[in-house]
Amino acid sequence: MAYSYSGWRLQSGAAAQLAMLDLHIGEVAAQMGIDTSGPDHSVNRKELVNYYQSLVAERKEFVTLAEASTRKYFSRARLRRN
Repeated sequence: MAYSYSGWRLQSGAAAQLAMLDLHIGEVAAQMGIDTSGPDHSVNRKELVNYYQSLVAERKEFVTLAEASTRKYFSRARLRRN
């Protein structure tokens, strides 16, 4: 199955990747209906659900890593001078 937004990893910049990943998750979710098959195509809902869940997990990890890279840490430790 061809998706319009499956190339989200190829985008430059985290914000563009996340935006395109959200669009890709949306288009996969739209395809998750009943199992269908025909002479020239077949869609298995179980495979789509697994793919959808992997995308959602990847998005969660991506957001966590993006937030960690922008977070600034400040230490409360103070140096003592002798």
